[in-house]
Amino acid sequence: MLGNDGADGTNSNLCMCCGIEPAMDGMRWGQICHAMIRPRTSRTMPSTNIRQKDIEIVDKILDQYSPQATLSRLRELVKSFPEKDRSWANGHHLMVRNQKALNPVMSEEDAAKLRQYVFKAIDEDDIEQCHRLLRRGFPLPGGQWVTVLEGPGTPSTVVLDGKIQVSRTFPGRHLVKIMSKMEESQIASIDWNRFVKILCTLFPTTSIRRGRAFHPFRFALGRNRRNADFCYASVLFSQINELTGCELDLGNQRWDPENLSSALTALPYAVEHLTQTEYEEQPWLQRWREVTEDWCDPSFLKHDNQAMIQVRDGHLHIRIRSRANRTKIRKLPLDLSVWQGIISAQLSPPGSPQHDRLWLLLENWNLDSVAPAVPDKPDQTAAKLLVNRVLDNNRINLLEREQSLHIEGTSGAHYLIKTKPRYNSRDSLMVSGRTSKSPSYQGICIHQPPDQLSLPIGDQIYTIVMILVEDLANHSLISTITEFLRRNDLLESRNRSDWETYFEPNEGRNLRYLQRRNRYLNGLVERERNARPRFAAFEEWDQQDGHLEHEPLPVFPLTDADLVNLEPHLRIPRLIANALVSLRGSPIGAEARVPRAPGDSFMVLRLSNEYQSQEEIDLLRSFLPVCGWQLESDEDAEAQIWRRHASLEWDRTAIFNGLAPIQEIHNPQGRPWWATIEEMVARFRNQPWAMRRLNHPLIEHESAED
Repeated sequence: MLGNDGADGTNSNLCMCCGIEPAMDGMRWGQICHAMIRPRTSRTMPSTNIRQKDIEIVDKILDQYSPQATLSRLRELVKSFPEKDRSWANGHHLMVRNQKALNPVMSEEDAAKLRQYVFKAIDEDDIEQCHRLLRRGFPLPGGQWVTVLEGPGTPSTVVLDGKIQVSRTFPGRHLVKIMSKMEESQIASIDWNRFVKILCTLFPTTSIRRGRAFHPFRFALGRNRRNADFCYASVLFSQINELTGCELDLGNQRWDPENLSSALTALPYAVEHLTQTEYEEQPWLQRWREVTEDWCDPSFLKHDNQAMIQVRDGHLHIRIRSRANRTKIRKLPLDLSVWQGIISAQLSPPGSPQHDRLWLLLENWNLDSVAPAVPDKPDQTAAKLLVNRVLDNNRINLLEREQSLHIEGTSGAHYLIKTKPRYNSRDSLMVSGRTSKSPSYQGICIHQPPDQLSLPIGDQIYTIVMILVEDLANHSLISTITEFLRRNDLLESRNRSDWETYFEPNEGRNLRYLQRRNRYLNGLVERERNARPRFAAFEEWDQQDGHLEHEPLPVFPLTDADLVNLEPHLRIPRLIANALVSLRGSPIGAEARVPRAPGDSFMVLRLSNEYQSQEEIDLLRSFLPVCGWQLESDEDAEAQIWRRHASLEWDRTAIFNGLAPIQEIHNPQGRPWWATIEEMVARFRNQPWAMRRLNHPLIEHESAED
């Protein structure tokens, strides 16, 4: 519904989609529709009721200013907020109660001169110099000193007055640019200690598990969130910890910021240390206090929430919706009051005027007025059919915690169906199953044909549900279900082929013949593979799209002629795979020449590739330490000299962290680059014939490989 007044004619006590389930407290959705329908509806759906007044305010902004007038739109939006939301960083407020400020290392006059020098240098947009100046640091009014360590593939680290703050991303360059546009008196009026810490806690770092079993999607874009989810529980816990400065005793509970349940468990311990003044200084905390009934009922924090801001290339952006229903980004203007208002709106709970107005503006950025945020008629009809089926069958249940449907098939197998968000994959559903033989859930690849994807999401789910609930009778409709049942011995013996029946009684008699036949067939396959080395298939199902992909198998090393005409989404993975094979295969003491500017070549041993953009160079530099290389000389005007000093294990985390932001630019919905590169490196390493044919020196030093 468009507002609390029921402007769309729906019953506020029932789900706005199916009209059958009761709506959850403070929301417009029933439990089943919220979990299964909302992620794939034709438009992004808000979780809570939208006030008519908020819609009118956003309509006025959309009517008065064009989509290109980012500054005017955001300023007008922030003006509609209370004063506290756009000035919460003003004034001098001790952020951490138990920490004393360090004595200043220079006078205010000298500090101002140094500060202006840094501002001027960074304003010239020399990225390399900017990073070096931020790492060196500069003084703030009041004697504080700030240092920002940022770069591709590493979490941002901010050192403020000697205290280290680690964030997943931090808009360091953008922050300095906004300072450079301010008068000295304006700079002195801001509590930078407080403001910087709030910026750091917007994107809290996560615990990263090292080792071979690590899966990169656990890292913050986390669990493949792709910057689309905003974990309020984790963010609020981090902020409250900074406000209070208290070390929390959680007993047997272990704090894990990437785990929602862990954050919800830890949050009540943290809020006990907050004072009334600290609530008032952060207006969003007071709103959360009201929504959660003084933190006694944090259930509202469990729901998925949308990230409306993100950091890219050291700058803070808003995420807007294009006319093609894709997410685009716009850089925030150099206005600190706008920053404060936007941050306060992002941190405020969904359903508050600040949060909802910002959400409405970003979702309707390229429209003339706010579009009705309700599922269309086909979605509603399909939802009714699905909900009725779920409620009528006791073998179909919604698992609220997993936000998925649980189905018990006639075979005794248990299945989970989860709806993928629109930004996540072409396929809309993810299916997994388990049996008594395999108690953990196994992924079942179901590749939906285009004609089925055009159906409402409720109809897609209903089709799969009907097959799974009667899996013994309907498994033949989906071959992967058949394979899952056969693999777990859940099909009757009558389903076995005549070939299996023929050989079963004579297994012992025919064993020697079968072994000899298999050796012969395996030999034929191997000879065919070596005879046609230019083409091969991936040996596993594509986990994103659910189908077996085929692509040309390149020969190592890739030359500039192989890469020159490729688009970035094809060129970059191949270029980096080429470099990683060489870097990890080089002997200890080997020397590499790394370019400084686009157009120069990266050279190691006999490998030479031209790097066409700065992002390719930055990506290469981020992987050099991961492969055991150290910068030896930085005096050459054209290149850096690196030398290998150690053999390190394959660090999938660093690979993923370096590639993810760049892939989001060039190929956001494609197959993950880290997986493509990992497979390509493995292929190259298994092609000794190719390197021998070229007399490549890497083959002589395979013992150096980690």
